[in-house]
Amino acid sequence: MARLPFEDPDPSFIPLAGRRALDRAGLKLSLRAWQSLSFLVRETVARLGEEDEVDGARVRELLEGVAPEPERIEPLADPPAGAVPAEVSGALGGERPLDAEKWRGLSPVARYALFSYARRGRAEKLAGAYDSLFRS
Repeated sequence: MARLPFEDPDPSFIPLAGRRALDRAGLKLSLRAWQSLSFLVRETVARLGEEDEVDGARVRELLEGVAPEPERIEPLADPPAGAVPAEVSGALGGERPLDAEKWRGLSPVARYALFSYARRGRAEKLAGAYDSLFRS
């Protein structure tokens, strides 16, 4: 299962691609439930999260019967692919510029990661992700 270069490599954690798949499917899954899944199911969920369009129905199907049961949430939309969201550019500030061309060149999972970190106020994670993507 692929992970972005700035992600924790610990396979017991939910990778960002898996989190994106869960968010798009409208599910909040506990770490304990994630860890109870077979490697094949975890890998499939993460691969679905890497796709341009996440198949939310397939994600929900893969997680049927998992315990503890996932919490149903409103499916979260991806950040727009065509323009840098204000939350991201504002959180990055002038020190880490991100224009629309660079933004569009990112994978959907990388855009999801930057947006999620910015939205949650995770400044250190956002800076680390930016540096990994653009300054390496």
